[in-house]
Amino acid sequence: MPLDELRKKAASLAGALASRLGGVSFFAWAALFALVGHLALAVLLDALKSGGVDFAALDPDRRLIPSAQIALFALQTALIVFALIKAGLDMKRTIAAVAALIFAASMLMLTFVSAQCDLFGACL
Repeated sequence: MPLDELRKKAASLAGALASRLGGVSFFAWAALFALVGHLALAVLLDALKSGGVDFAALDPDRRLIPSAQIALFALQTALIVFALIKAGLDMKRTIAAVAALIFAASMLMLTFVSAQCDLFGACL
């Protein structure tokens, strides 16, 4: 396959993907962020730990990472509330928002415990 033809196909696929993503509502993005935010932060922190970052020396009081996790949950909550206000208080969206926030809260608890164990060696 010639390089020019490959570029045209890649541009066509990128255009199709952009048009699909452009049609996604702000509420859907906020709910997705509530569902994957803590997991993404945990994966990032674990990758940094395996890359050689010493979190015990960086944060001896063990306040930075939990504060970041709580701030992430606050941001998720604010985005969900803003998206609900912007989209209108539809019953289906409200139920989805509550479910996403409950999931985010549970992920906060799970990643808090795993971060204490994985990053600081303080396992239960």
